[in-house]
Amino acid sequence: MKSFNFQDLIEFKPEQGEISFEKSRVVLLQAIALVKLKQELIRSLGKDMARGVLTRFGYRCGYHDSKIVKSHYGDEIKFIGLGPIMYHWKGIGRVVIDSELQFGPNSGHYLLKGRWENNHEAEHYIKDYGISKYPVCWISTGYASGFASGFTGQDIICIEKNCLGKGDDNCSWEMRSVGSWGEMANDYVGDFKSEFNFKDLQTMLAEERSIDIHRRMTKLVLWGKGIEAIAQTLHEIVDSNVIIMDKFYNIIATGGSGSFSKDERFLIKKQMQNFYIEKRLKTLWIQDEYRLNMTRINYMAGNGVTQTWIASPIAGGSALWGFVLVHEVKELSEIKIMAMEHACTLCSLELLKQGSALEVELRLKGDVLNDLFFLSGNEKDVTMRAIKLGCDLTRPHRLMIVDLTTKEHQDNEDDVVDIIKSGVGSVVERLFLNSVVGIRGNRILILLGLNESTDKQESVTERVAELVKEWVMQNTGYHSVNITWGRVCLDFTDYKKSFEEAWKAADIMKCLGKKNISMGFEQLGLYGVLWESTNRARLEELALSKLGILKQYDYMHNGNLINTLEQFLINNCNFSETAKAVFIHPNTLKYRLRKIEELAKIDLSTEEDRFHCQFGLRLLKILSL
Repeated sequence: MKSFNFQDLIEFKPEQGEISFEKSRVVLLQAIALVKLKQELIRSLGKDMARGVLTRFGYRCGYHDSKIVKSHYGDEIKFIGLGPIMYHWKGIGRVVIDSELQFGPNSGHYLLKGRWENNHEAEHYIKDYGISKYPVCWISTGYASGFASGFTGQDIICIEKNCLGKGDDNCSWEMRSVGSWGEMANDYVGDFKSEFNFKDLQTMLAEERSIDIHRRMTKLVLWGKGIEAIAQTLHEIVDSNVIIMDKFYNIIATGGSGSFSKDERFLIKKQMQNFYIEKRLKTLWIQDEYRLNMTRINYMAGNGVTQTWIASPIAGGSALWGFVLVHEVKELSEIKIMAMEHACTLCSLELLKQGSALEVELRLKGDVLNDLFFLSGNEKDVTMRAIKLGCDLTRPHRLMIVDLTTKEHQDNEDDVVDIIKSGVGSVVERLFLNSVVGIRGNRILILLGLNESTDKQESVTERVAELVKEWVMQNTGYHSVNITWGRVCLDFTDYKKSFEEAWKAADIMKCLGKKNISMGFEQLGLYGVLWESTNRARLEELALSKLGILKQYDYMHNGNLINTLEQFLINNCNFSETAKAVFIHPNTLKYRLRKIEELAKIDLSTEEDRFHCQFGLRLLKILSL
């Protein structure tokens, strides 16, 4: 086949105005003519229909060439290699085969992989239209499919996997029989077979109907139908299952046939988290070039089949509200992509409307709670306003504080609002009647309604704390919280005291660097007493009496004596565990402990000195020294 020479098969007859290729008449055209033809087809028919026409054009060319090869050389499978060689000679580009041909004439199996180099289609497409979302070597794809199909007598489809026209490093392709491609072939068969010409008219009618549904989707928001209606209408347009998620990857609406099982929801959520969190694409939230991009999310379903979803962010300004996902059974057409983008815009408007309503509600609750905790309003007036919010202040209550402990989010009030939007406030108010959830600063306030029975009040409080912690972890992905509370409120003046205790407890937990802690002010014991001490100077003197010299040494020598001492006491003076905790050799640990004893003039083998060290370490944290 290397000796194949195209010139041996072609004959020029200028006197007759004819060129023949193995008795078949051919016409020489410049590549620019095909480029202009493609432009005209795209302008007249749109890209989807133009792709089908040019793919079929390539298919017929390849199919006809295969018949010429078979008539001249025979039908031995080795001569199928003349297809790429003829491709070279015709000046379309260069073919590189990347895998050995696998062909079973009786089984219908066919597999070949390769790539096109110097392909004129991708080159000219970029010049005329820029980078495409999809492969653009339509004629080449059709030619390869037609040649292989004509030579083998089987239906072979070539699918371009990567394409220079869409910004990839090369134009790589894969050829299989229709049966080997499975359901994926359904979306391509119509482009290759001429008997499917009427598909384009059907597509136009379907797209016209989709535009009508598109308009109806807009009306859904104007009529206040909500997110569920948007999801269902988008499903009707794209003819595939639809999922709408909030920014924490929780499914808030679905559209399509059937429901998603708990396992399916978990898999989809996990895959989204892996892509947007573990890949560090949080810049998506603030940078337009990332925020507006769609992406494909793949995961292995329970039945062992890989599912692909197209995910598009729901954005409002610089804020990320959530995601719209469409199950990609086959490649989405441009009109369906447009419908998906429009759905994202409508979801943004709907979520913005819901967020505005929630912020008004939180402001009303915040005003009542502020007057209640700071005694800035008339008791009767505050009580009546609380009743309008569904809270009877004459019954027992307790103030709880939910405090963000994730470092990068500690001082971000927007994240606190996001936790409320995730639904935790609604859950508490629904499960525990006579309760109110509000916000103060960067903390969530829960005025928890309690039963008259005092023996159940503590267990109810602890149950709410665990419920809130679990909700935040499951529904916000990256937040962790401390939850503290004050005394039970039995009369109006108790509310101020309960608030102060809960707030102080939250401050103490924050100073101590605690995470995911649930604790009442009364449980703080010594910490509470020290926090309320008015003689701060005496406390500082007491804290530094033993440990001041160690802090000074660490500062001057960039040392780690304070942390080593703390870990030694936390690990019950166990040398092996302490060495692991501070990542040093046990011998190095022993040296450090001797240094600590020498500088601080203490003996860590005595219970008295160990107590003083533990007490001093806690004071350092409380006083932020």
